[in-house]
Amino acid sequence: MIAGGYYWLINGWKKYLTEDELVIYTSEIKRESPLPKEFKELYFKLYPKQKDASLTTELAERLIYGLFYKNEGGAKRKCACDDAVYYDMIYLIKSRRDKRSSDRFLNIKIGFGLEKYLTNEECLNHYIRQEYKEFKDLKLGYCFERKSFDELGREEIIDFLIARKAPTVYSPWRNRDRYIKAKKKIKERLK
Repeated sequence: MIAGGYYWLINGWKKYLTEDELVIYTSEIKRESPLPKEFKELYFKLYPKQKDASLTTELAERLIYGLFYKNEGGAKRKCACDDAVYYDMIYLIKSRRDKRSSDRFLNIKIGFGLEKYLTNEECLNHYIRQEYKEFKDLKLGYCFERKSFDELGREEIIDFLIARKAPTVYSPWRNRDRYIKAKKKIKERLK
């Protein structure tokens, strides 16, 4: 039963995309410039398990936590391929919205499709760049605002990593104390 469910998940993207559509989409992602070296170093110091993540290992962890550790927090999301799908859902599904609304596993299914052609780092690159576009014009006092992603220095990268959690909650203008605590905590983790 578990093997059948796994097969259904890893091939579920075929319900929404043809192989050619997936190849075109993944080739567009591959053309993006890679994440800057300094960003990768800081990011993987904070989230070391995300460096070599895959959806298969993530799902296995979720299953084990669900079966054996029901009240102990659960497995954390690590693989970036299903996160990349979140930002490109309209592009990927196009006119097939009727199928989209009823499928709770859509991100994971299409994530397995992406994982077929992309590495976790390529998915992470795309996902982070899309997320940065969403945050760069916030006007909440972060030092990375209105800057190009590839020009970010260490302090701007740290600010972006803080903003990713909850931009308004950690805003340097609105909640200065929380921002300072979050920045201090991240800098301690990076030592």
